[in-house]
Amino acid sequence: MKLKIVPKQSLAALTTNVGLQKHPLPLAYHLWLHAGLRLQETLNLAWCDLVYLDKPLLHIRLSKTAAKGGRERVLPITQVLADKIQDVWWTFARPAHFGPAHYALATKPNGKPVTPRTLQRSLERAANRADLHRISPHMLRHTFATRLLELSNIRVVQQALGHARITTTQIYTHPSMDDLTAAMQKLAPPPATPTDQAVRPPAWP
Repeated sequence: MKLKIVPKQSLAALTTNVGLQKHPLPLAYHLWLHAGLRLQETLNLAWCDLVYLDKPLLHIRLSKTAAKGGRERVLPITQVLADKIQDVWWTFARPAHFGPAHYALATKPNGKPVTPRTLQRSLERAANRADLHRISPHMLRHTFATRLLELSNIRVVQQALGHARITTTQIYTHPSMDDLTAAMQKLAPPPATPTDQAVRPPAWP
């Protein structure tokens, strides 16, 4: 199975174009890419899950009712994600009179979150402007997991994604042909030994 992720060289352009979209796509995008949340998990979030006393929290705590499979998990909020939460809170949510109990991905106080399809369409528009196609929220979750695995281990990724079984997480350990080719290209030839030296034929008299 080939895992679909956003190429590293395309992330900057995609992030820039997402930033040009209206709320809630920019916040949702960063929750997918920098916390690995599922689409429905982002829709379940309230502002009290992200902000306290006008400042981003240190962790996102997904309750059993908010997380898939009823498995509560806690995720650290990275500085990149904290900056985005702070920006959306002060430029959108606070001026629009959102409170702690309101949905973070709603467009107005006391409203419901936008629909999954609305988020998907907004993401597709941003992706098209970045010359990318068929980008989905789940691809961004895959991208998060793949990047995290490069810096940690499979148990850390399992905990971050909220997988009950590590066999589910092992999909991220399956190298693609591109990964294999890149790794083999980095192989240096082994050092030559005296027995490896080619024996030169005697010179002609």
